[in-house]
Amino acid sequence: MKDHSKLLFIFISCLNETKNQFGQVIKILISDNAKEYFSSKFFAIWSSHGILDQPTCLNTPQQNGITKRKNKLLVETTCTLLLGAN
Repeated sequence: MKDHSKLLFIFISCLNETKNQFGQVIKILISDNAKEYFSSKFFAIWSSHGILDQPTCLNTPQQNGITKRKNKLLVETTCTLLLGAN
């Protein structure tokens, strides 16, 4: 993603796709305190869907590693599912 202004649209698309494709809802969003996630539009989306925000603590790169590993797992799982679906 080159432009962070598209993040809200991408998040909404991911939220809808997760619900439609897998019948699951996103319950917690773990973030690394990036400013893009702390807008009023994001808070409105989170509250309307019951999503909890769980930012990592500031100045703790160890916790960012946890987030990055979980995101990597999601990306790899998505790629595997896409390959399996042809």
